[in-house]
Amino acid sequence: MSKKAAAAERLAMIRAEFLAFRDRYELTVADVVAFFPPEEGIAYLEQLIAASQNKPRRGRKPKALSETPEEG
Repeated sequence: MSKKAAAAERLAMIRAEFLAFRDRYELTVADVVAFFPPEEGIAYLEQLIAASQNKPRRGRKPKALSETPEEG
């Protein structure tokens, strides 16, 4: 196993342990973001935001202006 692969494996194990601690000890988002490197902290926040937002409903297409009755 290469050094890079070994380092990635160690980081994955540490990440999994930390996330388990987060759930167990009810850590805040700030605690989690401070733990990860900035890029990964931002990615984590983006995941939280995406998960919390509802997907917009698909509605009907609006009728063309020429199809609506004109008043006047």
